[in-house]
Amino acid sequence: MKKNRLMAIILCFILLFTAGCSKKAEVSDTQENTEVQQTEENQAEDTQQQEVEVSPSQSQDVSKEGTSENVSQTSEVGSGEIITVPNVSNESLETTGMKYLSIEVGTSETERNFVWYSKSANEGTVLMQEASSMEMNTFYASNATTAKTKESSTENGYYVNKATVANLKANTTYYYVVGNSDGWSPIYTYKTSSFDTSFSFAAIGDPEIGIGTDDEGLDQVGIFDNTINQINEQIQDVAFLLSTGDQVGINDSNDDYASLLSHLGLYSLAFAPTIGNHDVGGNYFGEHFNLPNMNKIKPDADVTNDDYYFSYNGVLFLMINTNNGSDFDDYHKKFIEEASAQYPDAKWKVAVFHQPPYSSVAKNLDDAAAVQELTPFLEDIGVDVVFNGHDQLYTRTNVMKGNTISQKVSGNSVTNPDGIVYFTLSSSSGNLFHEAIGNASAVISEAPGHPQASRVDVTATSLKVTTYNTDSWEVYDEFEIIKQ
Repeated sequence: MKKNRLMAIILCFILLFTAGCSKKAEVSDTQENTEVQQTEENQAEDTQQQEVEVSPSQSQDVSKEGTSENVSQTSEVGSGEIITVPNVSNESLETTGMKYLSIEVGTSETERNFVWYSKSANEGTVLMQEASSMEMNTFYASNATTAKTKESSTENGYYVNKATVANLKANTTYYYVVGNSDGWSPIYTYKTSSFDTSFSFAAIGDPEIGIGTDDEGLDQVGIFDNTINQINEQIQDVAFLLSTGDQVGINDSNDDYASLLSHLGLYSLAFAPTIGNHDVGGNYFGEHFNLPNMNKIKPDADVTNDDYYFSYNGVLFLMINTNNGSDFDDYHKKFIEEASAQYPDAKWKVAVFHQPPYSSVAKNLDDAAAVQELTPFLEDIGVDVVFNGHDQLYTRTNVMKGNTISQKVSGNSVTNPDGIVYFTLSSSSGNLFHEAIGNASAVISEAPGHPQASRVDVTATSLKVTTYNTDSWEVYDEFEIIKQ
């Protein structure tokens, strides 16, 4: 009995000892786990503390990179270097240190020429990129075109930049800026039109910005701005804007050129100006426009103020300076023949010069007689239509050949004409209108009393000219030339 009680006491002691050891081990494990967890948490807190301390300085550096208002930033991305420009769009160029931005036609439909003035002596650049590949205000440097930059001869302290952007695509919207790392223009939009056989362009007569008007209260610049806006709004996918001369009233006035060019509507429209008598003199016309294929037949000629040509969708445009009034045979004829030889398969040939050979204004008849020396050369190469200005009237002739009527026109069309139809376009700014005299060559010749612009629709078999009063966009005249 005593022996059994002793065994029971020993067994209880063993059980109590074992339980105590187990509990002590659990406590020890718990403490160890707690210490490990605390160590890991402390390490995480230290890491977070390090990130918090580094992040503000990094953020500050990034913010500093974008503080300049009109200076580009460059960086590397997966597909190459990008240039970030100020995120400003659709503002006048004069809000920057640049001025006189203009886009001109290039040698063909795939090119556009740019020109602008800048205070920076460094090479200028055009950044032009498809809108579909744009991200905010960044351009790929691979889309940059370097300009030729030289000191202006017409405005002290400025440099003239001229560049040609090539390989444009049809029916494509682009964003572009001009400038360099010293400063960029706002971002502008430009859309190309069809590169097919069918397309439309606009044509205007004398803007003559800055000259005196019949009405002293006339807002000539505002009226011209409305003409440009109407062209952009009413003529879908307009390819370019052709002008028959006298862009300004005073040839050596940069103020007049500023009033001519400082229109947001022109920043998205390629210009094809012909030199008029009010544009002649000095190098103002030559500096303000960047024109392709200039006439270089005369070594001493001012090739920035003279004849040029371009092709668009198989149509040849001959832009002729008729202000020199002489050397038609040795000078203009050679140019016309050489230009035509470059495009023997042109489906249409269009000539543009300022003074009309069949004028309806008494004081311009001497000019008309001189320019008539040019018409046989145009007939020889097969010119179809001619656009003139100068008269501040609207005139459309019969079919002319050999300076006589070869075919009387009745109605609003002619088929397979044997000769040329001449259009004299009236003022696009409504500044003044001359009184018409009798003109045996003309089907219509009168002062419209409204600013005007013409839409020209071209197909493989027809060329249609529709002229509008731009203050209402009502049709004033329409005429179609058909080839069968």
